[in-house]
Amino acid sequence: MTPGARTGVLSSRKFTILLLVLSAIAIATAIVPPTFAAAAGSFSDSACSITQGSFVEPTTVYGGGTGLSTGFYYIGYYYPGGTQAQAPVKVHVTGGGGGLGCDSTGYTLTNSSPTGTWSVDVCSDSSCATILYTATFSVSAAAPEFPVGVFVLLFPIVSIFIYAKRRAIVRTP
Repeated sequence: MTPGARTGVLSSRKFTILLLVLSAIAIATAIVPPTFAAAAGSFSDSACSITQGSFVEPTTVYGGGTGLSTGFYYIGYYYPGGTQAQAPVKVHVTGGGGGLGCDSTGYTLTNSSPTGTWSVDVCSDSSCATILYTATFSVSAAAPEFPVGVFVLLFPIVSIFIYAKRRAIVRTP
């Protein structure tokens, strides 16, 4: 060690350079916008905030895309097998990357809708020839209802039969 040398102390010049470098790094990372992974999805609400992957008919499925750039997109719904269920719906995304394109009208699944694996696509054109993102969701039939009507009808018939039978037994000598 040389006489008069200080250890562990930065000179003011080195400190200034280090401070400038760290400031430049901090500014550069603050300027770069965050990146979002864009994707298609199926949702259970018209605001496209509750992601859902399986549905029981009858209900409404809402399709959308997340992480989208500003612009117009089309949301298409497809039956199992790939046949288009309805014409694609045009949605507008604002606010840059990370935007949500949501079909707030959705697609209504009826009791006669095909069951199986459906898909929802985010497209760049109205015919959905150019699919940007796709997601799948499953549709299943509702459990059959208990035939309450049959019992409502059977109850009075059985009651009358029992009443008539008891009357006949009481009259027999």
